[in-house]
Amino acid sequence: MNGDVHGSAIVQAALAMAEHLHNCGPEGYDQCYDSGFPRAALLYWQQICPGCAAWANGNLQCVMFVAAAYALGGDPLETISNAVDFWPNYQRPEMRAKGWVEIPNGTGLPLPGDMVVMASPFFGGVGHIAVVTAVTPPLGGRDGQLTFAQANGPGPLNTFPLPPDLQLHTWPGYTVLGYIRHLRPGLVLPSLPRSPYVAVAYESALQAGINPVIFLKQIEQESGFNPLARSPAGAEGIAQLLPSTAQALGVDPWNPAQALQGAARLMAQYLHRYGGDYAKALAAYNAGSGAVDAALAYPNWLDHLPDETRRYVLAILS
Repeated sequence: MNGDVHGSAIVQAALAMAEHLHNCGPEGYDQCYDSGFPRAALLYWQQICPGCAAWANGNLQCVMFVAAAYALGGDPLETISNAVDFWPNYQRPEMRAKGWVEIPNGTGLPLPGDMVVMASPFFGGVGHIAVVTAVTPPLGGRDGQLTFAQANGPGPLNTFPLPPDLQLHTWPGYTVLGYIRHLRPGLVLPSLPRSPYVAVAYESALQAGINPVIFLKQIEQESGFNPLARSPAGAEGIAQLLPSTAQALGVDPWNPAQALQGAARLMAQYLHRYGGDYAKALAAYNAGSGAVDAALAYPNWLDHLPDETRRYVLAILS
């Protein structure tokens, strides 16, 4: 999965399924799928549970939806259970050893691709589970938003406010336990700071069509996700944009969301200019495209750029 980061392929799989779900019964829940529903999901269900009622058209359950999203996203679940039982099951030491972590509600920012687990006394207390597909972090004391995709719910996509304390609330009678995330080697950055701007950077990279892992590492290298950073050379804000660069991009370098979106667009432009070569694009972001173009006259072009630029590129791509 070239360019995949935590959750991106899982989100795409969840959205592909959600597009073909609808309500077909008196309960008012989306348990039916049309003829355009991804055949790969049906084949996966047939493989893990031949003929099970839990994925029959008209009775599709939330757990089967989530399991298929992870499987189609290239990260099959370790174990499948009632929705609410995911929370204790993925706490077990053998799960943590495989990179599964849990973020209790209100203790950290969710990311697209996370499983969101809910407890409820309804329907025998089996709870509910869904796939987070989009996150807008709360900024400036204002609520953000969280969207998740699901089966057997009131609509395949639901959006709820995400308040500054990160305590997500959904429907009356449902308690959000938290989020389950898989820290797959090479696809995640568990050492990143607990900053709401991590998710903003992630979304900005996806929107610009660039590798989110590299972009997250780039912003960590630029500012440590500090929106007040200022360099001796005059670079400003979380993405360390020069005022002239920010003006050309039409963004305020001190506005973290704007700056990250502009920086991601700038990286996309450099990647297009250098044929998708991230080393050259990163070097251009750091030293300018003129310096990179001049260095490209030499086979070992990176050695003909400033030491700072070489260290910058190697640190991000290591």
